[in-house]
Amino acid sequence: MAHPNSLAGLSATIQMWIERSRQRRALGELVERNDRHLLADIGLSAEQARREANKPFWVPSKKASSLKKSDDALEKIWRAASDRSKMLGRKF
Repeated sequence: MAHPNSLAGLSATIQMWIERSRQRRALGELVERNDRHLLADIGLSAEQARREANKPFWVPSKKASSLKKSDDALEKIWRAASDRSKMLGRKF
């Protein structure tokens, strides 16, 4: 990764924040729709998902594998939510 004070480092940080914000918004939508089946598929309870979705974009997820709250898990959530929305004819 580029040095955090470089332009490339700043760009990478902003991209990460945008992605994290998008993923958390999608996770929040799953909670709002009360999609417990999809939440169960990704290994999160509604409360865990709500806590993660409510975090500001600049706060990284804790690397707790038991809760699956890493940024990788958020990407999995986003993909699953997007796939399900496509099946239902909705867009995020």
